[in-house]
Amino acid sequence: MQIVAAILGALSLAARQLIMASSTAAVPLLCSQPGVLWAIAAGVAVAIAEILSFVISSMGVPASKSIPTIVGGSVLIGTLLGTVWLGERLTLRGWSGIVMIAVGIALVGTDQGGAPSLH
Repeated sequence: MQIVAAILGALSLAARQLIMASSTAAVPLLCSQPGVLWAIAAGVAVAIAEILSFVISSMGVPASKSIPTIVGGSVLIGTLLGTVWLGERLTLRGWSGIVMIAVGIALVGTDQGGAPSLH
């Protein structure tokens, strides 16, 4: 999946550069070293979450439990990192959403569910 994303990203960037090169009012693409490093870190985090979902599912945990837990957990971790490390602030509405995600993860994780039907 990351390879597809990288290819599409590269194609999008190349298309933008071609369009801007033919334009009379070309706007340069600005990027900074910290921005590139953050983009790489985000890609690594997504890759880890994806691999973790495969590992957990291979342990017999149903995908209906493992994937929502990992995706929701990554939102929680991202929010905590943003608030603690980057000094970002959430409103009461934002924190309410985070609490709902945490409750949703707990509900999905503790659901006994049933065995899948294969008729």
